[in-house]
Amino acid sequence: MKKIIPEIFWIIVIASAMGIVYNAMNYDSLPWFYTPAIEEGASDKELFGDDEPIENLREKTIDSLEPDVEEIVLNDTAQNKIIAKEDTSNKQPSEDVAKKSNKEDSTPEEIPLDSENSIKTVTYKQVLRLLEAGTTIFVDARSAENYAKGKIGNAINIDPHDDEDTIFHKVREVAETGKRVVLYCTSEDCDLAEELLVYFDMLSDAKVYIYRGGWDEWVEKNKS
Repeated sequence: MKKIIPEIFWIIVIASAMGIVYNAMNYDSLPWFYTPAIEEGASDKELFGDDEPIENLREKTIDSLEPDVEEIVLNDTAQNKIIAKEDTSNKQPSEDVAKKSNKEDSTPEEIPLDSENSIKTVTYKQVLRLLEAGTTIFVDARSAENYAKGKIGNAINIDPHDDEDTIFHKVREVAETGKRVVLYCTSEDCDLAEELLVYFDMLSDAKVYIYRGGWDEWVEKNKS
């Protein structure tokens, strides 16, 4: 018994060392520490090329204008028309106005998303527009049984709990189309879409989004 314990200990040590070395050399290695995924909603501009809504730009546009400024056109026979700006008030110098304007317009610095650990999501309204455009592939991550009962649009089914060869084949087929991909499962509490996202991140460069509301929200919103 005394001889077995040291042997078991060294087996564990050697196996652990081999696992660490393999993980370090693997191109798709696992992180040493768990980092929760950063989630961000996709903008309409990103999905459809829409400009930012006027309501959001109104305040920025007003703040960016210098107050009490007139444009004076000076004619010169030796030069082309020169447009100059003249401050007609006794307010603070333009440099101070610019600093104030910049301060008012400043917004918190955006934290860049880690592409390998980030999730982009879409809303129900965005899903409707994507379906209408017909340029997005929807993927139902639920089981084949649930998928057979109903789906969103012409969604295809890829179950992340299926055998890996089948998953790899289906994911590559979708990725080869070059289209945007939206994954969904049952509801916000369902993790199947997120599990499937791992395969897309690993096997393709496709732009993939998750519809968090999933099938439950889709059914609720489309009740007659």
